[in-house]
Amino acid sequence: MASSAEFKQDMPPKGGYQKIEWWRIAPKTVFSNGKLLTLYATAFFIGYLAHQDNKRWRKKIDYECHDHLIALQPLYKAEQDRLYLRTLRANRDEERELMKDVPGWIVGTYYGVPVYKTYDTQKHLPETHFNEFYAHRPHLEIQEHCWPGKWI
Repeated sequence: MASSAEFKQDMPPKGGYQKIEWWRIAPKTVFSNGKLLTLYATAFFIGYLAHQDNKRWRKKIDYECHDHLIALQPLYKAEQDRLYLRTLRANRDEERELMKDVPGWIVGTYYGVPVYKTYDTQKHLPETHFNEFYAHRPHLEIQEHCWPGKWI
């Protein structure tokens, strides 16, 4: 068995232990508040200018992209008018064929009363009601007009 002289109790060093720092140590500041505000304002201003420049560029590109549509608009309108007149002619021919056995029937009138307005036909197309326009057309064509792309 060992003697009690071999054991030594731990004691604090002379002068005591160092103080324990328990408060937060703030990091060193790289930028002051004024510098951060200046940096933010500069970045914001440069970003705003870049945004405006990009907006102007996109508007110019959009004009160029849609320029051909504007140029072709009269052609589209003329083709729509031709299709409209072709359908009216087909309706008139169908009416003539259906009513050929009715005595005194004049095509384009309802027992002698003109259906269409009497104005200068060279300047205006006759306006017809939806039901009159599609009266002699296949049912699938009416559905395609009302709900385009939904029918096969």
